[in-house]
Amino acid sequence: MHDVEDIYQRALAHGAKAYVEPDWISLGEPALRVRNALVHSPNGEVIEFLEEVNFDRSSSSSSLSST
Repeated sequence: MHDVEDIYQRALAHGAKAYVEPDWISLGEPALRVRNALVHSPNGEVIEFLEEVNFDRSSSSSSLSST
């Protein structure tokens, strides 16, 4: 998803309960920073929202230089 904060707020508006507010996390080495958030659904499930990430780091630099 593109906007973790928006979907987190929408989930809360539809009855989810806050679990982890939107924040930055680091994944892997070297660290890749992404936004995530977690809620408890009305059914009690834990749902994680993670921003869309291009995990292929080798293509990210070449795609940036072509724009």
